[in-house]
Amino acid sequence: MVIDKTHEQYEEMQLFYDVMEIGLAVMGSAAQTTFFRFIDRALDTFNIAEMRLIKDAFDALHEDERHALIDGEPDSARAVAALKTLQVNCRVLARKADIKIA
Repeated sequence: MVIDKTHEQYEEMQLFYDVMEIGLAVMGSAAQTTFFRFIDRALDTFNIAEMRLIKDAFDALHEDERHALIDGEPDSARAVAALKTLQVNCRVLARKADIKIA
């Protein structure tokens, strides 16, 4: 049905924007890393599985960690620790889903 397809497209675009926000948040401290290139590739190719993995890994962070990444200073100790946790979350989820980050 057309409504179902439109709703699915809306959810995919919302996922894209959420992952773009995550990418912008980690860009300051993770630019030019394998992890940032993974986020960039997921956005460039509009890979729903990879974007969902990134979003799920971000959602698994504690609220303070999410806040430190999105709203904090990119080089602060909290943001760096949150970024490392996000990377670990992504690697664990990627391994389970058989998705290559590198």
